[in-house]
Amino acid sequence: MNNKLELIIVAFDYLDILSTTLPKNLAIADHVVILTKENDPVVEYCKSLKSDKLTCITTDAFNHNGAEMNKGLAINVGLQNLFFKDWVLLLDSDCILPADFKEKVILSNLDKENMYGCRRFNIESEEEWLKIENNPDEVKNSCLYRGFCYGFFQLVNYNSSTYQRLLKNNHGVSNLPYPYWITGNHSIDWLFSNEWGGQMVYNPPLEKFPDDHYKESNDTATGLLKELPINCIHLDFYKKQDNKVYKINNKTNKMNYKEIEGWFSWEPVADEFVEKSQQDGTVIVELGAWMGKSTAYQAQKIKESGKNIKFYTVDTFKGAENEPVHVDTIQKNGGSIFHIFQDNMVKCDIENYVIPLEMTSAEASARFEDSSIDFLFVDAGHRYEDVISDLNFWYKKVKIGGIIAGHDAEHPPVGQALKEFFGEYDFEEYKKEIQNNNEKPHKIQLKCGFGVWYFPKN
Repeated sequence: MNNKLELIIVAFDYLDILSTTLPKNLAIADHVVILTKENDPVVEYCKSLKSDKLTCITTDAFNHNGAEMNKGLAINVGLQNLFFKDWVLLLDSDCILPADFKEKVILSNLDKENMYGCRRFNIESEEEWLKIENNPDEVKNSCLYRGFCYGFFQLVNYNSSTYQRLLKNNHGVSNLPYPYWITGNHSIDWLFSNEWGGQMVYNPPLEKFPDDHYKESNDTATGLLKELPINCIHLDFYKKQDNKVYKINNKTNKMNYKEIEGWFSWEPVADEFVEKSQQDGTVIVELGAWMGKSTAYQAQKIKESGKNIKFYTVDTFKGAENEPVHVDTIQKNGGSIFHIFQDNMVKCDIENYVIPLEMTSAEASARFEDSSIDFLFVDAGHRYEDVISDLNFWYKKVKIGGIIAGHDAEHPPVGQALKEFFGEYDFEEYKKEIQNNNEKPHKIQLKCGFGVWYFPKN
């Protein structure tokens, strides 16, 4: 059963998208597994295709143990229903593989020990899609690559040593190779890719595809495979809101970071993080994103710099219980604003320049090695216990020579935590010194109109 291709696709409340993409992908693959919910229209649609190559599975894994969305557990259900157990591609429902994908890729003697990713070519309007559908040569070439692979396209071999290891024991559980212990849509693809040693790579627009940011040798674990040009099409004019799919023309829905709801006033510090970053390998972490206003600004600066910077933002996207505005907004959005954050990143056209970690600060900190972060910005919970906890979790993660900064320097609970942790902090004293042009050396500096505290870790 060598050189067989099976697709795993999650699709519920997405029939409009799937009815466009599935017939094309089904024609290419040897077997497709669709994962959806009971009574979803996708079920009847799959039946109507009457294909022996298609398996549609309804599962309650999405909401296992009351979870709002456990995509990882649902993917595992799909992986348990493979026919051929050879090449397996985890593919988003809004993506279309090229007609020659199997011929070019699966039959090209790929190394089965690697995970492979692919760039997406975004189609931003229905009119553009109709043009591309009839003239596929209009799509600009991308290439398969080894390295950090986003969840919309993760190609692995069932018989690889990594997959078999995860199949036997993944966090103490067998037969669940895909990350299943984190609910929500994000981070699980990052964790899965990391099992193959994948590191995030620079991800510019296709027209600015810099070959020198990739290692081209087939002997390396990360590299651009120029000999395998393929075009994975992304129907980016479909969006989901309130569990309904609708078509938009993204070109008329582009957004500036200033239009995103939230609080942000530390542009100079965000600029400094990028300016002081190395050309390759710098790590920036933001604690607290809300709807992504500061995130979008930082990511845009990274995009403009052309530097290969890993930028992570950490948030539960469930707000702070002690903030009435947060509580009201979260309730109105079904318990999470992560979908709003994601949509804002897409509209700002910087979704490929930030890795959201949808989890608590403690959970996220455990995923970073000590002395692995160059720049850390703390703007999550503002209660004393929140700030001191963040500092305890993250301080050791920042390199010597790195910078730790944070917002709301004047907020008493923040000041209390800073003084306890660093042994020195008096906002009013520091402020007067600056106003009187008599600033003295302190461990912590004030920036951005006194609103930001700033600590160089020397």
